Amino acid sequence: MNRNCRRPFLTAALALLLPSAVRAADWPQWRGPNRDNVWSETGILQTLQADGLKIRWRTPVGPGWSSPVVVRGRVYLTDMRLEKPRAWERIQCFKESTGKRSS
Repeated sequence: MNRNCRRPFLTAALALLLPSAVRAADWPQWRGPNRDNVWSETGILQTLQADGLKIRWRTPVGPGWSSPVVVRGRVYLTDMRLEKPRAWERIQCFKESTGKRSS
């Protein structure tokens, strides 16, 4: 996949993750904390601002199939490191506040 083709995907994914001025509860398992698929957050925006979302940070990642997951101040993302003819799947972890790689 061409690097320029990945950029819009990464930008969109981060734009969805980062406008968390309101802290949300973690969903540590399928269908939420109680596995009942009930989302009880309050203060959710009904519309976006006319000037769009503020991007807090960006980082280059490889192609992948899943969405980023935010848990306890960390952003987890699965992607691939490509070195033709081989590819390695990996899980990357970033600090939510800065975008720096974390462990």
